[in-house]
Amino acid sequence: MNSLRVCILTLASLALCAAPALAAKATKLSDLPGKAYVVRCNPEGTWIAAWTEGGGGKSAYTLYAINAAKGDKREVDSSDDPGGMCWIPNRNMLFYCKGKAVDSQVAGKFTAVTYWTFDTAKGTTKKIPGSDLKDELQTFIIDPVPADDGSKVFHLTITNNLPSFNIYFPASNVMTPMLVKAKIAADYDLSADGQTVYWPMTDNTNGDLVITGWGFKHHNYNALYEIAKDPATGRGGFKVDSTNKVAVTMATSKSDPALKAVVYSFKDPKNPVAIPVHLDPSENIKMVDWKGRTGLLYMVVGHETGKGTLYSIIEVNPTSGTRTVVLPDSTDEIQFADYAPRSSTYFYTAVDPRGKGTRVVKLQ
Repeated sequence: MNSLRVCILTLASLALCAAPALAAKATKLSDLPGKAYVVRCNPEGTWIAAWTEGGGGKSAYTLYAINAAKGDKREVDSSDDPGGMCWIPNRNMLFYCKGKAVDSQVAGKFTAVTYWTFDTAKGTTKKIPGSDLKDELQTFIIDPVPADDGSKVFHLTITNNLPSFNIYFPASNVMTPMLVKAKIAADYDLSADGQTVYWPMTDNTNGDLVITGWGFKHHNYNALYEIAKDPATGRGGFKVDSTNKVAVTMATSKSDPALKAVVYSFKDPKNPVAIPVHLDPSENIKMVDWKGRTGLLYMVVGHETGKGTLYSIIEVNPTSGTRTVVLPDSTDEIQFADYAPRSSTYFYTAVDPRGKGTRVVKLQ
């Protein structure tokens, strides 16, 4: 097992490196009925989508697509068991799935998963042929991952207690299921060129973190990075920036119990690096992701005050510790944020505390 070099960013160093707050302009884009915990935007930032829970629809969840320039929304679909969603790059095409519980005397209990596309230009939905797959459907919080060129989309599911990738090829409108016999966590990332899937694994012997790459072309493990003496436990929300070969998760540890973001660099397999990114003690990380493929993090944090929680969106360079506040001290209860790298725009959902639905907010 490789030795681990740990770089500690202290609160003092973060304060010295902190950039001045560059507050972006927040504008309400649209209102949605019910609670929308997820928002997903296409790379250009021209369209966003969200599953909402409740809101008086015919099913438990309703999928909306929102024009980010005009704010008008379209009801795309509904489901009692929604799946992941993502935008296929360069196409303004939404890819999503939904499930239906089936109790068959032959196959037993399973979930019938179907995949769909929504064409924003035509305003039409289309079921992908041959996509009636018997899988355990991941919740809609876990989204599929498209290659940057839009050549393929991967969606992780479970088939007969084995993990599998359902692979969609937009050019040919073909869905291909593929089994992968390994212990795979829920979060994963498809490389920018669409050739490798990365995901975290845990060594059953010592609990160390392992970042695995699975090659699409040859169906083999073409990269395996072992992070020895992993300082973090209670991992969640694992995200990979495959271009810069870095991963991040929210974590705590016995020696450092504060909730923090831990960045793992696996650029050099012989010298893996773990960087704990600490925040102010009063700040709790609500979510963390990579800002496009730039090696920068963006985080939604909640700042606890005597009058309640204030929410902020910040950008952090994990190597230098430079911190930029994009949205400071908002009273909006931010549920989920997404970033459109080609337009430098954030979108987030904020649940209305009066129970009147969800605000979708544009931040640029």
